[in-house]
Amino acid sequence: MLSFSCEVLSARIYYTTDGTIPTNKSIKYKSPFSINVSTTIRAIAIVFSKDKQLESKLVTAAYIIQS
Repeated sequence: MLSFSCEVLSARIYYTTDGTIPTNKSIKYKSPFSINVSTTIRAIAIVFSKDKQLESKLVTAAYIIQS
């Protein structure tokens, strides 16, 4: 199971499973999930305020599933 966390409680985490750069339109992380094929996951944390959004640094992890 893969899980994400952020020290900033109000941050929302968004991720992709195809190696593309995540945005606030990407998959929103809600709970741990499994992968069963090799993939590259990228994630960012975003804090939203009235007039702007603050983004974390991009995190990338490549998973290789061997049979």
